[in-house]
Amino acid sequence: MLTRYARRFPAARRWECDVCLAVNTWLRLGILRQVMIWATRFGDGYGWGLVGVALLLFGGARGSRHVLFGGLAVVLAQVVYNLAKRLLVRNRPCDSFQLRYLPVRMPDAFSFPSGHTTTAFAMALILGHFSVALLPGALLLATLVGFSRIALGAHFPSDVAAGALLGCLCATMCLIWY
Repeated sequence: MLTRYARRFPAARRWECDVCLAVNTWLRLGILRQVMIWATRFGDGYGWGLVGVALLLFGGARGSRHVLFGGLAVVLAQVVYNLAKRLLVRNRPCDSFQLRYLPVRMPDAFSFPSGHTTTAFAMALILGHFSVALLPGALLLATLVGFSRIALGAHFPSDVAAGALLGCLCATMCLIWY
């Protein structure tokens, strides 16, 4: 069954499928596969939790405040992206066509937008607000999390792009009150 997206934008759908298939084949390189799995695991929330603990321990009152606003941004992101996933109902690449490497279990059946990427970009902006020096590394890590979701067959490129935009919007909305 084709989704409305696939019917309306067949060339974009083909391009996204081609990208997912190509990037997934790169996982035959064991070290790249391990990096992608690590990035996804970091994006599961454990890594961001450790970042929050570090801010609490070493960031003083300002770090504690950023942990609070980071938590608010993540909660807002969770609500919005879960609602979007239920309304838009897009299958994941691993459920849409055969991929060679599927080394991780999918958290649910829906693809659009990417929750891992949403959280990663929300946290990257919060970290960048805490310290501008952390922003490049945080954005690089968020991008790696998003790319890992494509490589591992969890999301299409547009899912990751939408997640990045959504994460930035949620963080910005929370930082307005900072």
